[in-house]
Amino acid sequence: MEMAIIELAKEARKSLDEGRFVDAYNQVENLKKQGDNYYVSYLVSALLIDISQAMRKETILLEGLNLLKANFEKIIKEDRLVQSAYYNLANGYSSLFYYERIRNQYAALFKSSSLDKAKELYRKAIGYGLSDKMLASEIYVNMGNCFDQLGRVVDALDCYETAIRWKPDHGMALGNKAKALYYYSKLAGQFENTILIESYNLFIQALKFGVVPEAIETFTKSKDKIRSFFSDKSFLDNPLDYPTIEVKGESDIEKHLINYCLKNKLYLNICNYCQKCNAAIGDRVVIKRMFTQPPRSNEIEDNRFLYLSSIINQMKQDYIAARFLLVLSKYEGLNLSFVDKNVRIIDTMDCSVHNIYIQMMKIAFKCFYDILDKIALFLNEYLRIGMDKFKLYYSNIWYKNFNNKIIWPIILETNSFSLNALFNLHMDLLDGPFITLRKIRNRLTHGIVNIRMFQEKETYADMKDETLFNHSMELAKIVRSAILYLLMFVYNQEEKKERELNKISVTQIVPDLPDHLKSSR
Repeated sequence: MEMAIIELAKEARKSLDEGRFVDAYNQVENLKKQGDNYYVSYLVSALLIDISQAMRKETILLEGLNLLKANFEKIIKEDRLVQSAYYNLANGYSSLFYYERIRNQYAALFKSSSLDKAKELYRKAIGYGLSDKMLASEIYVNMGNCFDQLGRVVDALDCYETAIRWKPDHGMALGNKAKALYYYSKLAGQFENTILIESYNLFIQALKFGVVPEAIETFTKSKDKIRSFFSDKSFLDNPLDYPTIEVKGESDIEKHLINYCLKNKLYLNICNYCQKCNAAIGDRVVIKRMFTQPPRSNEIEDNRFLYLSSIINQMKQDYIAARFLLVLSKYEGLNLSFVDKNVRIIDTMDCSVHNIYIQMMKIAFKCFYDILDKIALFLNEYLRIGMDKFKLYYSNIWYKNFNNKIIWPIILETNSFSLNALFNLHMDLLDGPFITLRKIRNRLTHGIVNIRMFQEKETYADMKDETLFNHSMELAKIVRSAILYLLMFVYNQEEKKERELNKISVTQIVPDLPDHLKSSR
């Protein structure tokens, strides 16, 4: 009986993949007649959700979503179904957002939406372990799509790259990465064409390997639009051979740091997702353009561009210092045990570990998290919100009334997806998948985080050193993304002012601080 049901489901899936959506729907109707049990509901609901995406029919989606939710607890009792059940339910909520956005194009801005539920469910699916390469790739693609619609293009790119690692010939992963790079290229300045060429070639690969029928037109139009930007098409048809990255350094530590940052995309650099030449090395992002009034005095606070740039400078210095401490804490080529000599540490008999390497991790973690509060300071100044700078944090900058979660009108009026990316990160830290990071930060700042050699049940207050390192790396990537989103927001706002005022914003011509001054003591 089950084999017959599976064959009917396969026929419907084949029709769907071939673009015969009406046939697929009719075959699902036949599948429904095979019995009223949770397994039939599992197959039918997944097909209805996918058919609804292709046919853009909300009634079909709601039928599939409600059917899956009604039988969900029974379905997930079977180990073979639990991961795909979470994946299907996530797809349902992700599809539901499509209709929410039709009714309100800003449906995801500065509030919770179906995308947040979808993100949560995709993460649960991943948590059951990944072995099927195609399923793993599809989960990351669809989770990346959620991030992309929330304005979190950097997180989306991370997801698409993970999907491609699982399945390098996955057309939808390649095509969605191409779309994200197309948007991302606006920040690339002199490297914009390089990223556009990368996007163009990814679209070609995606269409070559095959994508879902409804994506063919979208990807083709995007590819053709990029082509129209280039008067000399040879740059697209015969891309230049870029020099490979040449890592140079005055010490082994410096070369290790560069390689580590490249591998883990820890640079504050638009070229993180290209890495075709040495432009990918270093923390190069700055505020480049801004409408400013003539300064009233020579004080830095009176020069809006320089004052805001000073906040960015401090963020970057905090970030690179924290990153260095974190990478150094695991660097085996340097023995720092001398730092702990002649330091009396009482053996508290609880297997706690105390050494300079763990302390560097703790300091790095706190420093990374503190940068988020500096982002709040920047937003307060840039948007002229007017909060007391000594009472604002990343958690409260968004709210005119924190207790009632009333968003500042000036934030809502931006209708900015890049600013929403920062808000959505705040929500993930407040009561979402990153809540543990917030608890660790609070514990490190106001209490004690114990690092133990043996810890069976780990919590935000008691963990192994490897766990603290992994949490710190996760936080480093969150902060990297947050700084990039902040600069995207500024770029988009200044571009909007250009359109509204019909004027060209000034590219600020200011010197960089030379290296010999950065390294002086």
